[in-house]
Amino acid sequence: MFSYKITYIEKRYLGHINSSEIYEVKNRMPKSVKQQDNLEGFRYFDRKIIIKDNKKYIGPYENYSSWIYFGKRCSINDLIISNAIKLLDKLFLIKVILKQNYEYACFTDAKTFVLMNYNDITFEEYINKDDNYLERRKRI
Repeated sequence: MFSYKITYIEKRYLGHINSSEIYEVKNRMPKSVKQQDNLEGFRYFDRKIIIKDNKKYIGPYENYSSWIYFGKRCSINDLIISNAIKLLDKLFLIKVILKQNYEYACFTDAKTFVLMNYNDITFEEYINKDDNYLERRKRI
């Protein structure tokens, strides 16, 4: 018996959660993901494959990463003072954020709002976090 893992990327496109694509990648390299006009964000996950007695068993999706969104993180205060959104849209979005117990939404480069879970980040935040990590590693 032996096993191996396959890593996948899920890309979420403009519209809603159902407009996504999933495909296999060699490794998790967020910096290599290219922004496209209608791409809201992406995440990674794995699947374990076990081969035993010449039979292949495929495990469930697991080890999900946080979503990484292309866009700007917005708090409720950011939304209140923003002039970029119509008042009714703003009120609706704030109501949804509060009702669902979220703290942030992301105004994506695809011009949509996506609610952000606790660990979700923007691509810019990821790059800054990664660059800061690399800078600290250089000092060690």
